[in-house]
Amino acid sequence: MLFQGVLIGASVLPGLRGCSREHLFNLVQDPREEKDLSKVEAHADKLLEWRQQLIKRLKNRPEGFVQNGKLIAGRPYGPLNAGTLSK
Repeated sequence: MLFQGVLIGASVLPGLRGCSREHLFNLVQDPREEKDLSKVEAHADKLLEWRQQLIKRLKNRPEGFVQNGKLIAGRPYGPLNAGTLSK
């Protein structure tokens, strides 16, 4: 399964390709990403913090990952490094 995500500290927010739902993992305590904390009320502030960081980082990208201050799932984008393409 293809998973593209953004690693920030000990947490992960979802990649924007093929997934329209947020996930939050504590990668120190849960390195295999088995316990999604995104729906746990005690982690709501942390999820909001990472979402805002991701919006800030992606808002000026040409792919349109952010519109009107919100993340947009499913936006197509090509490889960031042409050297990773198989020939």
